[in-house]
Amino acid sequence: MTKIYGTRELILDGIERVMCCVSKDTSRRLGLCSVLLRGGTNGIDIVATNGHRLARYAIRHEKKSATKYSGTGDILIPANHLKQVVSFLKAEKAPAILQITQQKNRIEFSMLSGTITVEAHPEGTDFPSYLQVIPDQDRPSEIKKDKPATMGLEPTYLGDVAKVFKGLKGVHVNMSGELDPILITAEDIYQPVVRTLVIMPHRGAFPGETKPLLEVKNAKQA
Repeated sequence: MTKIYGTRELILDGIERVMCCVSKDTSRRLGLCSVLLRGGTNGIDIVATNGHRLARYAIRHEKKSATKYSGTGDILIPANHLKQVVSFLKAEKAPAILQITQQKNRIEFSMLSGTITVEAHPEGTDFPSYLQVIPDQDRPSEIKKDKPATMGLEPTYLGDVAKVFKGLKGVHVNMSGELDPILITAEDIYQPVVRTLVIMPHRGAFPGETKPLLEVKNAKQA
């Protein structure tokens, strides 16, 4: 059994921020047609990727807060259930603690006001190794900046940028090389959250796709 625990407000916000990067192509690996919730000792990562764009909403513990964000592993919410899950979480207007539990092929979302259950992906469905393409550090100030924070971004990606970073006053941009991804990250000064968007505008893809990003990097260095 896998359990993830935290506030309804931040988990809901995280799911909504990353949904723009969920793949709509059901013929691809199921992990890309999902939102990943990864619970650990440091907090919760909420992640989605379609292979060429990746969004992460990292909720971290606050030392001064009594609220803890934790879990015991990964839960993949299938794309076809996201609308139902978001509607359920939005129906609760007051602050609430949310517990998400997966046991075999069922995922349960539970608050004091009610519970819903949705069907999970088949056993063995995995998610791309997203930590390979983003820095290990949680804080933007710790990200190595190789070039000035200027870039040319195709209009097609602007909607994703707006969805992931809506409400924030500024972002930190890291663009390290022609074939490397564009990394945009920002820390929310009002919440214990770091938002990250990775865009691969050139040929190539994230690990597990047609042309893994790691192979692109190695080819450049050769």
